[in-house]
Amino acid sequence: MLLLEGVPLASAATHAPTVRGRLTSPGTVVGSRTATSWLVNRAPELILIALSGTFFAVFGFLTWRQQSNFATWGFDLGIHDQAIWLAAHGHRMFDTVRGLDYFGQNVNLISLLFVPLYWLGAGPHLLDLIHTAALSAGGVPLWLLTRDRTGSRWVALAPAVAYFLYPSLSFMVWWEYHPDTLAILPLLFAWWFASRQRWGWFAASACLALSCKEDVALALVGMAAALILWRGASPRVSPVVPRWAGRRWLGRVDVQDAVAAAVGVGAVIWFEIATRVIIPANNAGRPPFYESFFWSFGTTPTQVVWNLFRHPSRIARLATTATRKKYFLQMLGPVGLLFVLALPVFLIGLPQLLVNVMDQGEGLSIDSQYGALVLVGVFLATAEALGYVARRRRRWLGAAAAWLLATSLASAVGWGITPLGNAFGSFWASSPPYARQLHRALALVPPTAGVSVSYDLTAQVSHRVDVFEFPNPWVNVNWLSSAVPERPADVSWLVIDAPHDTDPPLLARLTAPGGPFQVVYDDGGVVAARRRHG
Repeated sequence: MLLLEGVPLASAATHAPTVRGRLTSPGTVVGSRTATSWLVNRAPELILIALSGTFFAVFGFLTWRQQSNFATWGFDLGIHDQAIWLAAHGHRMFDTVRGLDYFGQNVNLISLLFVPLYWLGAGPHLLDLIHTAALSAGGVPLWLLTRDRTGSRWVALAPAVAYFLYPSLSFMVWWEYHPDTLAILPLLFAWWFASRQRWGWFAASACLALSCKEDVALALVGMAAALILWRGASPRVSPVVPRWAGRRWLGRVDVQDAVAAAVGVGAVIWFEIATRVIIPANNAGRPPFYESFFWSFGTTPTQVVWNLFRHPSRIARLATTATRKKYFLQMLGPVGLLFVLALPVFLIGLPQLLVNVMDQGEGLSIDSQYGALVLVGVFLATAEALGYVARRRRRWLGAAAAWLLATSLASAVGWGITPLGNAFGSFWASSPPYARQLHRALALVPPTAGVSVSYDLTAQVSHRVDVFEFPNPWVNVNWLSSAVPERPADVSWLVIDAPHDTDPPLLARLTAPGGPFQVVYDDGGVVAARRRHG
């Protein structure tokens, strides 16, 4: 019997052809897309949404609980929260937490976007949720880029999963709101837009990233270089792509090269404006503080860069110390070193990596915000590396994705603080045993009164003009604008909890009989004192 696509010819009339599940004869529907088939077809996208949503739900809950459990600090959540509140209420943005105008150390313009939310009563909880949401979305541009480069929606999930498991990312969430880390999402999107020649969206993403912090300019200079040196392509277009393939021309100048050069130059100009004009104008003419971090290489960016080229042995000696080897392993190891297959793309993160290597403090650890730009370079290069494998050795693509997933999972368990990490329980705080006493003491403080509090309470009371971290303003501790913050008269209340009392003798003197403060609450190691009058 003759067959028509596997259907007996005699019954072919009852099996009229269909197009995308539409009716082709009265009363007959063939090939209609069921909910199950739709779910199967969209499985990679749904998994990506589930991963992003799970990351946000878990860490959104954890960061909310951190604030509620008195496990956040003035540096830096209290700094940003007070500054945004001051701007929202028409005050000068002078942070009494650190004794400096908000733009006197870094230019975090993006924080001003949240001012309208503070008109509606927003505070640290919402600020942390926004921060967590932005980091939760980072897997999306990585998935889009890898999908385009490899032609596989399933393989594209590998770098997204690795991103969510990345140990440094979990610490960035734990450190609460930092404008630095908000730059991750627009930088990832900027590269994807560039890969699609969407130059308007690329420029918008680059500008948004620059608004996060002035040193994002370093990453954009690296991105400009990477755009000139690296050409990725989908394997569906060509297995080997010449440098000129698929590119438009503007006269004799390649559009991509021209845009890259313009962005690089623009980033340098913005960096100079931010560090030579805006920061000094908000800090009594002083240059940025971080220029003192690299004393062995120079005190200005130009000196540092010149000495890096002039004395490469200095950076080589630093890079081979045990501390820095560990840092390299923890920052680069979680992606299984796949990024080396697309090394020019890693130029995006290289400047910040060099800065961290030269740093002697927090920058040399994965548990800080200073790895944000390195993360961008690592993951964009990893996504491009999978594209390289897809073009050159496609049969190895599955193995490369599996290797990436294995190394990222092992790193998350060993070094991260996700629920999978060995150190998870030691970082995410439960409610302290004296939480009830803290709530009662803080409830006594009027909403507009100037206060000096323990550093774990700063972000609880930062919606006011005067909030100091004890022993400020009597003793200079992390006060940046002058040698001594001579503002004791601005403090009307003290709230100190014993575990975080950094100067017990000073507290005893201030609250002694005849002292300027009278204790009105003392329970379970929590003390609240009000300034005496007359």
